[in-house]
This record gives sequence, structure tokens and C-alpha cells, in this order.
Amino acid sequence: MVAWLAYPTELGDRPDQIELLRTIESSTADSRSDLYVFRFRVRDPHWAADRGWMIGVAGPYLRSQQPTPRGLGFTFSRLEREDAMPIEEHAAQLVGTVAQWAEQSGDGGEAKGAAAEADGE
Repeated sequence: MVAWLAYPTELGDRPDQIELLRTIESSTADSRSDLYVFRFRVRDPHWAADRGWMIGVAGPYLRSQQPTPRGLGFTFSRLEREDAMPIEEHAAQLVGTVAQWAEQSGDGGEAKGAAAEADGE
């Protein structure tokens, strides 16, 4: 999550603070996996400091391969404020966005399953 946030087209820097909020169990075609929901924030003079705590997801990570730094492509954040909606809704929207991109690129099978799990289906 931190490496993704630091990428120049995203937050552009490492967050000053990051906390794990929740782990969401999901399924893939091969195994059970875990999606991690984080909150993070940056301090002034960063351009996103006024947003306070923001939400992001990382994973899912196959349980059979843990520990591993390699997720299945759902590390993402819209850099939205934590208090904009419930955590579950943040997670579902973030995973849904990535699943939609994967489907458009022709790689949506695992993405749909993870999106449904994050949405509580």
C-alpha cells in the first residue's frame, strides 16, 4: 500500500501515518485470500493534508502464499476521506473500480469474485 501511495501519479509520497483497519476474507479460483483495508494520512505541506484520514485497500493476498509482497492487483485508493462513507462501502467501491478496469481489459474473473466479497455478497 505504501509503495503504491508513493507513486508519483497517486499520493506522490509515503503517508505520515498508516493503520490497518480491517481484513476482508475473499475467494479466488485457487484459494482463500485476504484484502487489507487501511487508513492513512499526510501532514502539511502535502496537497492532501486537508483530507485527513483517507482509505485504501491492498491485496488480495493468497493465504497459501503468505507471507508475500505480491497481491492480486487490488491495491488502490481514491484518496477519499475516511468519514465520507462507512469502511465497508469504501472497500466495495475501491475493489469495484479495480474489478471494472480488469473486466474492461479482459482479466475480470478473479476481480469479480473479490469485488463481490468486499461488497458482502
